[in-house]
Amino acid sequence: MEKKRIQWIDNGKAVSIYIIFLAHIFEGFVYKSAYGLNAPFERGVTTLNFLSNFIIPFFFFMSGYVASVKQRNFKEYFIKKFSTIMIPMYIFNIISLILFLVVRTFYDGLLVEELTKYEFSKFTQLLLVFFAGVPTFNFPTWFLTCLFTTSLMFYFVYKFTEVKTKRMFIIAVIFTIIGYLMEPLKNNFTGFIYIMYFWFIPTAFTSTAFYLFGYLSRKFGFFEIIENKSILKISTFFISLTILLILTYFFNFGRYPEYEHLRGGPYMNHLVFGNYFIFYAAAISGIFMSVSFSMFFKKNKLMDFIGLNTLYLLGFIGIFYQFTTGFVAYLYINFFIDKGYLFFISYCIFFSLLQLFLSLLFMKPVASIINYSVNYIQEKLTTIFA
Repeated sequence: MEKKRIQWIDNGKAVSIYIIFLAHIFEGFVYKSAYGLNAPFERGVTTLNFLSNFIIPFFFFMSGYVASVKQRNFKEYFIKKFSTIMIPMYIFNIISLILFLVVRTFYDGLLVEELTKYEFSKFTQLLLVFFAGVPTFNFPTWFLTCLFTTSLMFYFVYKFTEVKTKRMFIIAVIFTIIGYLMEPLKNNFTGFIYIMYFWFIPTAFTSTAFYLFGYLSRKFGFFEIIENKSILKISTFFISLTILLILTYFFNFGRYPEYEHLRGGPYMNHLVFGNYFIFYAAAISGIFMSVSFSMFFKKNKLMDFIGLNTLYLLGFIGIFYQFTTGFVAYLYINFFIDKGYLFFISYCIFFSLLQLFLSLLFMKPVASIINYSVNYIQEKLTTIFA
């Protein structure tokens, strides 16, 4: 029996994955110095702050909303999650690495010379962190590693609480507090950097809290009430949007000088939150806004298809981010710098839509490879650990 899909979840995933495409275009301007662009350019930073406040928490919230534990034991659950989440992450990173090698070889001819100077210990270190869940060659897929860790944490919370909502809510609050303590640890202990990206466990406390809130929201049926009442849906959208705008523009990330070098934020993957409580309030507001906004769309094949394939599209974002984001920023700053803000936004929307279209165009063969690999690895792991 096919599992019934939740329409607003598919809509939400479709809209959110496009926003992530768009956000990474903005990052090309925010981090323009990384591409050798030294022209003064401030557009996009506030917009990126706005998007960063809620888009990743919303993804974890949606994942928790549809979460379930159907496997008989942890071994089966682990194999299922590792196969369906981590194998795609590794495959997309390998694809990105191959493309990087090809581009560097034919574009500047420096690769072979550089590799001969690269110490073997550095290769070993790179492989170790890669197999410890760090997406070295396609960093936007950090979300998949963190989602995997979050799913495992959810499993133990699920079993411990026996699905008692009050107990689960208390654990979500505790995880929120632990997440709050992670950033000071990173800032005050030099050695913390070596474990910060290890399966993204420090970040997973915050992400699991959002995951649990998503799961609890479905249990309480709150959003089902909103979905069936137009006035509540519209009111929720505009109230939450207003709160999010206020938090973004009056308590914005730029007010924290220690993060000036980062330009934009917050960034969950790097344990960069600014004011954690403002971040959390903005994230919750953004989740309410995103859920209600997703409910405005009626069922259509394109959004259903995109929503169903967000995992693959996330991998393509990393490929484009590595190879084209700098070019997009360079092109604008050198030829369109005098244009207004509306043109800038339109420019970014155009290139993010172009990237999404190209991803959809090439997704089928890549998805076939990933699906075959997932099924193969899952079968082998089941046999090994039988």
